[in-house]
Parts: sequence; structure tokens; C-alpha cells
Amino acid sequence: MPQTLLSLLALFSAGILTISQVETQHSTVESVVHDQFELAVAGTLLHAMEFVDSRAFDAATTPARLRARYGLPATMTRAERDTISFDDLIDIRTDEFSEPATFGGADCRVLDPLPATVACDDVDDISGNDWQSVDLETPDGAPLPVEIRVEVDYVESADSDVPVTYRTNHKRVQVFARSNVLRNRAGVVQPMEVSLSRVLSFDTKIAAEYLRRSIAVEGEGGATCEAEVGVWNARMSALRALLDQAVGVRTAASLEVAVARDGLVAAQASQASADAANAEAQAQLAAAQSARNAAAAALATAQSQLASAQATRATRATAVAAAQQNVTTAQTRLAQAQAAVGPAQAAAAAAEAAIGTARTAMNQAEAAMNAAYAVRYNSWGHYFDWLAKRGTYNDRVADYNTAVQAAEAAQATVASAQSAVTSATSGLASAQSALNAAQSALTNADRAVAQAQAAIAPAQSALTAAEAVLATASAAAAQTAAAAAAAAAATATAQAALDRANDVLADAEDDVTDRQRDIDDHQAAYPDCEVSV
Repeated sequence: MPQTLLSLLALFSAGILTISQVETQHSTVESVVHDQFELAVAGTLLHAMEFVDSRAFDAATTPARLRARYGLPATMTRAERDTISFDDLIDIRTDEFSEPATFGGADCRVLDPLPATVACDDVDDISGNDWQSVDLETPDGAPLPVEIRVEVDYVESADSDVPVTYRTNHKRVQVFARSNVLRNRAGVVQPMEVSLSRVLSFDTKIAAEYLRRSIAVEGEGGATCEAEVGVWNARMSALRALLDQAVGVRTAASLEVAVARDGLVAAQASQASADAANAEAQAQLAAAQSARNAAAAALATAQSQLASAQATRATRATAVAAAQQNVTTAQTRLAQAQAAVGPAQAAAAAAEAAIGTARTAMNQAEAAMNAAYAVRYNSWGHYFDWLAKRGTYNDRVADYNTAVQAAEAAQATVASAQSAVTSATSGLASAQSALNAAQSALTNADRAVAQAQAAIAPAQSALTAAEAVLATASAAAAQTAAAAAAAAAATATAQAALDRANDVLADAEDDVTDRQRDIDDHQAAYPDCEVSV
């Protein structure tokens, strides 16, 4: 019974542990998906923020507005441009900036290469646009739909995050990214949203540099770099879009690696738990097998003791029967001996009486002989009478002696009969004592048989219970062994998934490196022209 309860407790604990691991793994995967989503869109957010940062701080500080303000042409010779101190030209007051209520309004595609976003020439043009859709490519080629949106507000200072309703020299730019691809186990959408925030401050040197770069330099033979710059910027934007795409693939691959690694860790933990549960179940199975063997041995011992007790009882019963027969024989012998005493005593009494009669006859014959002797010499007739009397006397003496011998023989017979009675009485007592001892031994044997029979039922019940526990432990061990095998297979699958994800990540890393090399090569393609992005 305790082994059954332990087996059930082990199964219950294994089930609870499995459910807990599944819940933990699900929560971990959700957390990892959220974290990796942030990583996946980080490059896109940075690209969008880079696009916004490349715009002029305000409509009043765009290169075109500044050229018009200071009467500067769009093309100069390098010598003419180098004589201008652009830093000294920039003199913009805060009250010349755009009102907060006028932010936005332009159709700005922050993730599209030029010239699709030419209308967005200052930071606040991008504010408040609708959500813009973009698909990030995952390592397996499946698109990850993401939406991008930008909000621009004035803030009090470069380290402030609280929007204000008046114009300042600082604008907070927030780029938001969201996706609805994550669903819980019930199928309900779990929205994911991340954002990137940066405060852009008006800097006269940056405005002056933008103004200087907006003026094209005449090349040899009268050609200018202005057309070159447009082509260069368009190509650079396209290359950076490809780089961002490669970074997105790498980020998604990193997500896959992290998820696969977490899956492997969870699978390894599950395998360790399953192995521990299997080891415990195997130990319980061994204990149940040992308990079953012990119960079987106890039952065999009880059965052997019962057989021995029954054999002893049979022997004791035979001994009782033999002792009873001995008592009967002794009683018969005693009766016979007692029956022989009476006749022997009667014969002895008759012999004593015969002695008396013989003695009387002998005495009478002696008296007659003596009387005849007294007168024997009187005549020959008297002498012969004396001789006759003497012969009679001798006969009576012989009779007396015979009677005496008969009496002695009768007394011997009486003594022998009495001795036989005594011997028979002693034999009867011995036989009765032996019978009593045999009956006592038989009683003890009956008690031993009863005790052995009483021990059989508990031993049988213990064996039945041990076999039931063994069956339960065997089933539990089979289940835990199957679970351990499944966990090992899951671990192998997770390891294979991690290996594939690492291969995809390595390819994505190579692709990012190639894209960056293309950008570096394009950066060096026009060393004689001053270009901007």
C-alpha cells in the first residue's frame, strides 16, 4: 500500500512538474519573442530615426530656405564656397520655428529611399503620419509584418521627456513599431509594441553644414556634382535599405537562435526532470520487486512451516495412537495379571490346607506307628503291624513333603502373579504417561498447525498487495521511461533546431558584412564630390 501511494505521488508530481515546465516554457518563449521582437525591429527603428535625424531641424532651417534667406546660389565654385563663413550666416531665433500645431502634413515614407520622401525636408514634417507597414524577413524567408509611426513634439531641454506646447530649440522624436503576430494558446492576439526616443536639438553648426553641402561645387569643364549627389544619395538609400533588411534578417535569425537556445535549455531541463522521474520510478520499481520477492519468500516460508507443522502433527497423531494402543495392551496385561492372582492365591490356600491335612495324617500315622512300636516285640503279628504302620507313616511323610512342595509352588505362583500385577501396573502407568506426553505433543502440533495456517492468509495478502504495487510501479516506470525517451528526442530536436538557426545566423552575418562592404565601396565611389544623405 505505501508503495502504491508513493507511485501515485510520483506520477502526480511528474504531471505537475511537466505542466509547470510547459507553462514556464510558454512564458519564457513569450518573453523571448517580445525581447527578440525588439531586437528584430531595432535596426528598422534606427533606420527610421536616422532618416528623421538627416532632416533639417525646422522648416526655417532647411538648406533651400537658408539659401533664399541669405541669397546664396545653388551652385558655386569651390573657391567661392570656401570664402563663405556659413556658421556666421546662421542666425535663427526660436520664434521663427514652426508652431506645434503645424507639425506633420507631408506624405513622408520614413523607410522608402529617395526621392519618395523629398517633401520631408525637416523633422516635424514626419510627425503624426499614419502607421506605415513594412515586412521584415525572417531567417526562413517568411515575412514579419511590422508597422512604423513617428511622433515629434517640442520639449524643454535635451534631457527632458515631457512635451510642451510652445516652441523651443529641442524636439523629441519617438519612433513606434508594433506587430500583431503573437497569439496566446487561446488564439487571442498579444500586441507587441516597442519605441525608440531621441531628442534632437537645433545646432547652428549642423544647419550651416547642411547649407554648405546643399551648394553644389562646379567640376572641371563646367560640370557640377549636384546630379551626382542625387544619384549617390538614391543609391546610398537603396544600399542602406538592403543593409537594414540584412540586419533585420540577422536580428530575426538571432531571435531564432535565442528561441532555439531557450527551447534547447527547456528541453534539457525537461529531459533532466524526466530522467530524474524515470530514475525515481526505476528505484520504486526495484523496491516494489524486492518487496514482492520478500512477500513471495515469506509466503513460501509460511507454506513450508505449515507443511512441516502438518507433518509433525501427523507424526504426533501416530504417536498418540501407538501410546493409546500401549495403554490398552498394558490394561489387558494388568487385567490378566490381576485375574491370575486370585486363582494363585486360592491354589496357595488349598496347598496350605493340604499341608494341614497331610500334617494331620502324618501325625496320626506317626502316632499309630509309635503305638505299634510300643507293642512290636509282643508277637510277630505286632511287629508286622508296626512295619505296616511305619510304611503308612513314611507314606504320610512323603504326602506331607509333597503338600509342602505344592504349597511352596503355590506361594511362588502367587508371588509371581503379584509381581506380574505390579509389573503390569507399572507398565500401565508408563503407557498412560507416554499417552499423556503424546497427547500434549499432539496438542502442541495442532497449535503449530493453526498458527502456520493463520500465517498463510496475511502472507498471501501481502504477496497480492506487493504484486499490485509491482504492477503499478512497472506501469509508472514504463511511462517515465517513455517520457525520458521523448524528452531525449525533444532535446535532440531542439539541438538540431539550434544548429540550423546558428547556420542561418552565420549566413545572415555574412550577408550583413557584404551589405556593409557595398556601402563602404559606394561611400568611396565619389571622393571628389561632397555628398549627403
